[in-house]
Amino acid sequence: MVKTYFNDDKGLPDAQQLCFAKRTHAVPHGAGHRVVTPLHNLQPNPSAALPVTHLTEEAITAMSVPQLMRLRQDTPILRCGSNALLLTGHREVKEALEHPDLICTPPRQQGVDQSPELANLYDRLTNTKAAIEQTALQEAHLHCLHEQGVLLLQIASDVIRQQSTPQSSLDYSALIDCFVFTALCQFAGLPASEAPRYQAMLEGLTITEQTGDKATVESVVMFHADLQDWAAATMPEQQGLLAALQHRKLTPEQAADCALGVFVTGIQFTAAALKHLVATLGATPSLAQQLPNDSSTVIEEVLRLSPPQPMLKRAAAKSITLCGVEVEADTAVFLSLAAANRDPKVFSQPDQLQSRSASSDSLTFHDGTHRCASALLSFNMISALLTQLAADLTQAPAQPEG
Repeated sequence: MVKTYFNDDKGLPDAQQLCFAKRTHAVPHGAGHRVVTPLHNLQPNPSAALPVTHLTEEAITAMSVPQLMRLRQDTPILRCGSNALLLTGHREVKEALEHPDLICTPPRQQGVDQSPELANLYDRLTNTKAAIEQTALQEAHLHCLHEQGVLLLQIASDVIRQQSTPQSSLDYSALIDCFVFTALCQFAGLPASEAPRYQAMLEGLTITEQTGDKATVESVVMFHADLQDWAAATMPEQQGLLAALQHRKLTPEQAADCALGVFVTGIQFTAAALKHLVATLGATPSLAQQLPNDSSTVIEEVLRLSPPQPMLKRAAAKSITLCGVEVEADTAVFLSLAAANRDPKVFSQPDQLQSRSASSDSLTFHDGTHRCASALLSFNMISALLTQLAADLTQAPAQPEG
């Protein structure tokens, strides 16, 4: 029996197995043959600087963390086809995050052509992230004012104290989604009454580049138009991101670009992070006890092991050299945060929660040139929520009457 690259029960389908040029075994495949290599025989193609695979983008994004970690053991940087790279090592991913010519790619909708209007929004967004981050520092506390936040704190406290999950995990997940979206609306300066309508509009939007349909694209464009109207009607003395951006003399259209970026990147990232954190704290009482003293380390360590966005996609704006490899313009570069955050070259016990010294090397909240526009806002929202949660957990439980 020939060992293929991933030979576990959750291995990739045959059509997506890795293929290499040397030291391979031919395996019958339909009328012809395909070529695969055992894991221990991984060898670079002599005609290329890196091993070459036939992994598709869908296969890359579907890979499990164990698969990515096994891949990293042999080569932390891998060429996928003729126009893509996959990076799994901590040093390689960090270098890519800090490279000024590796740019974020806008979400593409499967099965539809991306509208020029939507593409334009993401192109212009990269010019205004500084304003978003500065405003995020000033106004992240706004999320604590919502009824959803109070209810979420109560449920999270129960989960952690009882070391169990809520009766309805679906309701709990929906509550977090609603909480995050309402918080983002208030942060942007939109009326809270509009949050349910806008949340429904963007329900199909993801940041993973595989999902979405034409209706979602149209909803994003409509949402941007509404943001532009709100920005035009916002007075400088009002609170919120749209008002703060006026002080930077941005046009309503530019302000809407910024706010759209916060929603697009912040909704799923923050919601997924909160779900990971509450579930982990509920299952790890000793970790929950650290909250009052060092909530930042708890956040960074939990999300090091379970990054809300485990795979990032970048594109080379021009021909560059990355990790000693020549990369042509328009090459897609996939960065596995999940594998990089468990690199044993950096973390002595990569699969275990560690101290602050380890969490400081986490790439989940990376500080690269093209940092996620809402990463700082998400971290501040989560930190503020956990601070409130820690205060609640340290309160003595009420004594039963009688």
